[in-house]
Amino acid sequence: WSFSVLMTGFARDGDLAGAAWLFRDMAEAGVQPCSIIYNGMLNACRVAKDVAAAEQTFQKLKADGLKPTVIAFSSLALTYANSGLYSNVELLAEEMEKDSIPMNAHFLFALMMSYSKAKPK
Repeated sequence: WSFSVLMTGFARDGDLAGAAWLFRDMAEAGVQPCSIIYNGMLNACRVAKDVAAAEQTFQKLKADGLKPTVIAFSSLALTYANSGLYSNVELLAEEMEKDSIPMNAHFLFALMMSYSKAKPK
């Protein structure tokens, strides 16, 4: 419980160093991160506008045997959208469809925003 509270704070502030510290601290304590922790880390990446860290976090979530939720997909999509990477958001939408994960309003917003911030225009 306290890990998720800390991660929420790091995410809100876009504090990737703090979020990474929490991941290490959890590992040292023998605690496996749950989807809430991963979603928080993805949100920290989004706020910090760090696409590479978001991609690594998303891949680690899957490597740890967790199924990404629409929340995780939406957080990664928003990170891509902020950088105008619309094709990456479209690929996520395809992956969600393949995995029978319905698109929600947050993901749709990310998709629309990715088109508006697309580079080049």
